[in-house]
Amino acid sequence: MTPMLLQLSIGICLAIVIRLASSQSTHDVIREENDVTSCGRTEQALNQLMKAVSQLQRDVAELKTDKRQKDARGIR
Repeated sequence: MTPMLLQLSIGICLAIVIRLASSQSTHDVIREENDVTSCGRTEQALNQLMKAVSQLQRDVAELKTDKRQKDARGIR
């Protein structure tokens, strides 16, 4: 994995952790409402994570394809 791709992966993971941590509801009297809201935010964060992972997979596949083409032509 290239250093830039590794940094991108780490950045995405950190953003997701921060997002998930901030979406956790605090305990209060209206717990049921907060649970539903928190669940919705967690689901939304999970969907964003899945989209980010899919994009990262596409980017990695594209980088691998580019590298193979360059290697086949003798370019480094």
